[in-house]
Amino acid sequence: MNDATTSGPFDLPGMIPVASFTLGLLAIFLVASWFAAWYDERTRRATAAIREGALLPSGFGSFFGVARALDDRAAGELVKLTRSQVIKQGVEGPRWADYDRTVTGGNFALVHEGGEEIEVDAHDAVIEGFPETSSGAYQGGGSAMPQRELHAAVNVGDAVWVTGVLARPKDNRGGAYRSGISRRKLRAPKRGRVMLSAMSPAIGWRARARSHKIGGYSALAALVALHAAFFRGFDVALVKSRLNDGMGIATYKFHPMLIVPAAIAVVVVAIIYGRELTRGRDHI
Repeated sequence: MNDATTSGPFDLPGMIPVASFTLGLLAIFLVASWFAAWYDERTRRATAAIREGALLPSGFGSFFGVARALDDRAAGELVKLTRSQVIKQGVEGPRWADYDRTVTGGNFALVHEGGEEIEVDAHDAVIEGFPETSSGAYQGGGSAMPQRELHAAVNVGDAVWVTGVLARPKDNRGGAYRSGISRRKLRAPKRGRVMLSAMSPAIGWRARARSHKIGGYSALAALVALHAAFFRGFDVALVKSRLNDGMGIATYKFHPMLIVPAAIAVVVVAIIYGRELTRGRDHI
């Protein structure tokens, strides 16, 4: 009579730590790949060639053109960003830190290089890459620390990239008109803001996509290296237990010290990924 019993997969010594590290690194790879694809798609939309005279594509996208006032004035500010800052002490010494952000101005028209005009909803927009000016530091507001204000503006005639969600032609409900042309509206995405930038946002998105790709590939490389160099005996025992209906599991001994290289691998991946994300943000 055979007294052998069939064991489950979690009866194999080391199953929980090996599965935890494996699934953790695999999750990092999958999440990083998703974000890389997301930024690649944003870049594709921003750099897609638009045939002259064709309608701009609806939905999320980035569009380049010249800023114009809806009232046809020839000059002046359209949107202005004011950043209020105060000196704060940090690890590396005193630094300027934002404590308030204000956007003033209304909607304006963007004349795309292809000829189409769109109306940009610039309330609470993000302004990036435009020159900032300041009248200097001052004391005020009951604070003993110096304060200052930085101002950046989009003016009539400025070349600007606008990023947001462009309405479909049928969704336009009149809007503003200039020279008899009905303008479609560009608004902020959900849980986001319209971005006004002096340079193409595709530059930063490419850097972000690269950062996530490096982070994902480092997690995948660490996963393969762990199983090839340290978890090989576990993998062999797992395959044999599946082929033999779980019998013979007791012959495999999992050494707890194998957790050490796995933990080191996760830390190295985190350092690489974090460093690359910092580099990617520096390009935006």
